[in-house]
Amino acid sequence: MNEFQDRRTIRQIVLNARTVAIVGLSASELRASNFVGYYLQRHGYRVIPVNPNEERILGQQVYPSLRDVPEHIDVVDVFRDPAAVPDIARKKKKKILKEMEMEKTKKKLGLELFTIKHT
Repeated sequence: MNEFQDRRTIRQIVLNARTVAIVGLSASELRASNFVGYYLQRHGYRVIPVNPNEERILGQQVYPSLRDVPEHIDVVDVFRDPAAVPDIARKKKKKILKEMEMEKTKKKLGLELFTIKHT
C-alpha cells in the first residue's frame, strides 16, 4: 500500500479540497458519477463536470476536457475505464493538480489516488 491508499492521507486530501473536477460525470441520475457529484455539491464542494458530450450537469457548465477548465482544481475524480487515466493525466498540462482520484468501475478494488509530479 502506498501513502495515497492510506485512509488518513485520503481523509486529509478530502478535507482540504474545495474544488473537485469529475471526469466522466454523467447527466443521468442513475449513474454513480452523478450521485457522487450531487453528494459533493450538497456537502459544500465546488464540482466541475468534465464530459465532452454534455453542456450542463448538476446546474454547472460542463467542460469537454480538463485542459478547458479555467480555474484551479484540487482533486480530479475519474469515472472512466482505468486504462484511460494515464492519458487523462498526460493531457492535463496547463494546470497543477494535487491528486488524481480514480474510481475503479470494473472491479471493486478500492480507492486509488495518483499524484502527478510536475517538472
